[in-house]
Amino acid sequence: MLLHLQEDALAVAKFCFSMLLMAAWMRPASADGVIFPITPGVGYSADQRAILVFDPEAKTETMVLSTMYFGQPADFAWVIPVPTLPSRDQVTVWEGGEVAFSELFYQTEPRLQVSRPGLDIVTTDWGCSGCGGASPGPAAAPGFAGVEVVDQLQIKGLDITLLNAQSATDLTGWLNANGYRFPETAVNVLEHYIAKGWAFVAVKVDTPDEESRLVPPLWSGYFPRDPLKITFRTDRCVFPMRISAVTSRPEGSAILLYVLAPYRVRAGNFPTVEMKPPSLTTSTLADFRIAYQQAFQKLLNQPQGRALVVEYAKPSLGQDFNPVARSLLVPWHLYYLTRLRTIFRPEHMTDDIVFVPNETNDPMDVLIIQPRSHARVWNWLLVVGLATFWFGVRRSAKTAKKEAVFVGLLTALALGGL
Repeated sequence: MLLHLQEDALAVAKFCFSMLLMAAWMRPASADGVIFPITPGVGYSADQRAILVFDPEAKTETMVLSTMYFGQPADFAWVIPVPTLPSRDQVTVWEGGEVAFSELFYQTEPRLQVSRPGLDIVTTDWGCSGCGGASPGPAAAPGFAGVEVVDQLQIKGLDITLLNAQSATDLTGWLNANGYRFPETAVNVLEHYIAKGWAFVAVKVDTPDEESRLVPPLWSGYFPRDPLKITFRTDRCVFPMRISAVTSRPEGSAILLYVLAPYRVRAGNFPTVEMKPPSLTTSTLADFRIAYQQAFQKLLNQPQGRALVVEYAKPSLGQDFNPVARSLLVPWHLYYLTRLRTIFRPEHMTDDIVFVPNETNDPMDVLIIQPRSHARVWNWLLVVGLATFWFGVRRSAKTAKKEAVFVGLLTALALGGL
């Protein structure tokens, strides 16, 4: 009997020791504690995502676009207005572009930092793929005299057409005749761009591949599979939002924008507000996320109209990014990365977003610090240690009880010190 009791105590000791090892292995490398994203998945669930790189000296903008679709990829078509028509070598499907979106997402995502007691918190501020087909040259589209087909190209299964238009009615007719299903009731949106002298990039699936045929009918994802990258000349950094009102859901579309320019930016024609999350010290991580989203929703509605919320704005050099994102930038040039997020309903999409220099270049980053004693996953391991201690006391003889008490206290102290 005594042998069995000692074996029980030894098993208890081994279990507690294994918990201690697991806790040490899971412990964050940072001395400041562990960091959790406050809004996990935002960068992967936005209805529209874009990276805008603006060079005011060269007067060029590179726009990387990715938009959510529902249904079959082959049924999805996209019309993108641009201030000036790009050449065929300035339009490409950017293989690996999703990596750039991921990098910017994790770099700028609002965070909750759980601090360790007795320590100060220290934060650091710190080509065309497979272009095919010969250009047919500018020509009026048959039957639509107000539309000029400037160029057509096929890239990675996409049919891309570069268009000029003088008539919104003819452009609507051409789009519908070529499988774009543009609603005739939205012809005023095209008139908005034609009046400004803008051009159009029309994108659709050329030949669905076998993988797209296997996608379920109600599948949702990002179109295209690799983001579309377009470079064009412009005096101002712009995001063509007005056309999104044609297909946006009545309840609103989430828009997430990363703007890289020589300065911090704000929207010149929409309210722009800086995220100032509530100061919370006693909530769980779930409570933090709920409170943050409530604060975000409150900021959207401003007296001047629907707002864009700045969640990050900091300077970096071009070579500080990973090789994929770095390919968009000039090495050793200073860029301010500004992350702006909003939710616009169709009635809010009255114009395209024009970005201008912010009044200051002050850096900002959403980092909420919470004391370690709250919302700490290690508390679960402490509970396991205490439960194991109780089990040992209940099952063991006197000698084994002392061993179980010693091991249980050791476990509790060790877990409390993590």
